[in-house]
Amino acid sequence: MKLSWIAIALGLVWTAPVSADEIVCLSYQGRAEISGTLVSETFPGPPEYESIEQGDAPETSLLVKLAQPVCVDADPADQTGLNSAVPQVDEVQLILTDEQFARYRALVGKPVKVSGNLFGRISESHHTPVLLDHVTFSE
Repeated sequence: MKLSWIAIALGLVWTAPVSADEIVCLSYQGRAEISGTLVSETFPGPPEYESIEQGDAPETSLLVKLAQPVCVDADPADQTGLNSAVPQVDEVQLILTDEQFARYRALVGKPVKVSGNLFGRISESHHTPVLLDHVTFSE
């Protein structure tokens, strides 16, 4: 009788539906769509990228704090290693034109849905492990 209950319990474990909290993985290839809250953050910029108080220029960026964390799969075609796998992403820095920054800054604190091309951090001005460029805001 014990063996039957164990078999039933194992069957329930193996047939359980995928949890809504499971992390979805995105790809560096093609366009990705993300959603969350638009936030504005100011980081220390050049020359040292360490401290605004000690003379580094302030750099203000718009980021999306994701509604649900995601992961990003490594890009198999990337020979540089910059587009490597990231197991959990909670926020994504947006690479925007000056026009886009001025226009969409009014949405700070509001939910947004954006799409674009993901890429891995390349420079000191990149403040999240994964960034989004060629950004389009969904209305």
